[in-house]
Amino acid sequence: MAKAPRPGWSKTRLAPRLGLRGAARVQHILIAQRIELAASLGYPCELHASPNLNHGVFLQAKRLGIAVRHQFHGHLGQRMARAQAGRGSVIIGTDSPALGAQQINKAMKIVADGGHVCVPATDGGYVLIGSASPQARLYQTINWGSNRVMRQTLKQQRRCQQHWHVLSAHADLDTPADYKKQRKCGLLPAYGKRPFPAPSATQAQKNSNNASLLKKNRDTSKIMLTK
Repeated sequence: MAKAPRPGWSKTRLAPRLGLRGAARVQHILIAQRIELAASLGYPCELHASPNLNHGVFLQAKRLGIAVRHQFHGHLGQRMARAQAGRGSVIIGTDSPALGAQQINKAMKIVADGGHVCVPATDGGYVLIGSASPQARLYQTINWGSNRVMRQTLKQQRRCQQHWHVLSAHADLDTPADYKKQRKCGLLPAYGKRPFPAPSATQAQKNSNNASLLKKNRDTSKIMLTK
C-alpha cells in the first residue's frame, strides 16, 4: 500500500537527514525499484496506492502492466486483508531493496504449492508475507510499526493452524541509519540514475517461464506491493 512520494507525506522519518523533499525522493526510488522488479518477474501484480493514482511513479507502474488500485482505509492489517480478499497472493514491501527476485520467486513457488511464507525484517517486522489461503485474522491484534510485528504475526499464524515457511531476514529502510547503511551497500542508486536495471532478454524469458509454470498450479497467485 504505497504512499505517493510527496514531501511531508512519505518517509518522513528520513527528513532529519535528507529533508522532506529528499525523503520523498527516496520513496520515489524505492517504489520505482519494486515495480520494475515485480513487473520483470512476470506474475500478475497489483499496487495499492494513496492518496490518488495520478503520481508519475504510479503511472509508470500502469505502463509496466501493474494494476494500480486505490488503497483501502483502516490500519495496515485491515488494508492488507482487504487487498488479498482471500486470494492466494504474496505481499512485498516497497522499502526493502535487498529483497530480490530469487527470494520472491521462492515465496511464489511456496504459495503456488498451497503453502504460506514470510520474510522477516531485521527490525522486527516483515518485508514479505504470502499465503495460498490468507485469513483476515492473521492481521488482527498486531502492534503495527513496532518491533513486535513479526513475533505477534507468528502467534496469529499458530492460531490459524497454518504451517509457515520463514525465510531469511532482510533489512528495510525506515530511519536515517537504514538509509546510510543501504546506500553504503549499493542498494540505493545515486539520485537521477535509473532506479533498477532492466532484466536481460534471457532473464526475462526465464521469469516468464517461471510465471507460466506457477500459473498452471495456482491462477490466483499475485504479488501485491505494500507499505
